[in-house]
Amino acid sequence: MAKSYAAVLEIGTTHTVALIGEPLDGGRVRVVGKGLARTTGVRKGIITEIKQATNGVHAALTQAADAADVNVGEILLAISGAHINTSASEGRLPVRATDGKVTRDDMDEIRDLAAANKPGPDRVILHAIPQFYKLDDLDGITNPEGMRGKQLRLGTLFIHGLQERVDDAVNLLKGQDLDTRSVMFSALAAAAAVLTPEQRNQGVVLIDLGGGTTNYVVFFHNVVVAAGSLGIGGDHVTNDIAQAFSISMSQAEEIKLAEGCAMIDPTRSGRRIELPSTSLTISTARSISVKALHTVMEARLRETLTLIREQVGLELRHAGAGVVFTGGGAYMPRLDELADRVFGMRARIGEPLPQYVDNILDERFRPAMLATTAGLLIRRAQMRDEDGPLSMIGEWFRKSTKGFAR
Repeated sequence: MAKSYAAVLEIGTTHTVALIGEPLDGGRVRVVGKGLARTTGVRKGIITEIKQATNGVHAALTQAADAADVNVGEILLAISGAHINTSASEGRLPVRATDGKVTRDDMDEIRDLAAANKPGPDRVILHAIPQFYKLDDLDGITNPEGMRGKQLRLGTLFIHGLQERVDDAVNLLKGQDLDTRSVMFSALAAAAAVLTPEQRNQGVVLIDLGGGTTNYVVFFHNVVVAAGSLGIGGDHVTNDIAQAFSISMSQAEEIKLAEGCAMIDPTRSGRRIELPSTSLTISTARSISVKALHTVMEARLRETLTLIREQVGLELRHAGAGVVFTGGGAYMPRLDELADRVFGMRARIGEPLPQYVDNILDERFRPAMLATTAGLLIRRAQMRDEDGPLSMIGEWFRKSTKGFAR
């Protein structure tokens, strides 16, 4: 029997990442090809120049396909950007059985009712995620079958994007003779690769820090209760540094990577960073203090995390497992301490878990950068094997992705 492979793609603001994976028994996946290319023509997660963005897609997919020695024709695609929004809808249904017990038919019907109030015609639903059931005055029910009551209610959380922006990404791939099998919100994909069933059940906030976007998703009792995307990322930190110290973006990025910190580091605050002269006629050297650099960075990162805290609101009370960071920005020193101060809970870096993904390590990549694409591969593996040890992820995927159709 011929081997089955899946190709996945994330078109980020700074990098385009492609992975090719082979599904294994038990719902796991082995990565057999990786590709990484610099992205141009993308701003804040949104394609602004299709021809430029195509170059990064072609380079990343070519690298991955050559490494795997397979042809790529079908893609699972991650989507992010400030155009991603959420909205909620609720369905209500009287319990019809004479004994007042909720039946499976009641549950099926109310799911359809809850999903009926869809966003506007300019929006495309990426995920329609059932929330908790309510039976009369009792809420927080995950399975009401057999319970007695008079009225059953169920909410649906829609994660949706602007139709034109999603079409731009899909059509870009069509121009490369690639069919988009499915589209998934990037933070949901990352969650599948780095979170355990225990974390999703206990409650957790996952924050994916990219170059031009910051995406988040909140779980409680294995249900997605909040999600969103901000058009703010690591590039904004770099820009703040460049403006604060009148240096180029390339210099600012280099300094950020070499000396950056999410909070003022007292062990380094007395040091200074020498800057090369930017003038062709004046050779006077300049320097900036490390404390000033960290002050600029902390201001932007604190603002970003505070925006997420405000958008998530009361759902934070469910996050008993704390905060998990993915994406290239996850490795910023002292980010966990800053998150502790903003959210009041512990934080850690989320990397693809070995019980889900094999052969993920590569010297070109820091593992948290691959969380989104690794999660897409896991989704494909679960479509193939629903009875493996990751069946909880498979069930969640089936719920959360049923809204997207193309």
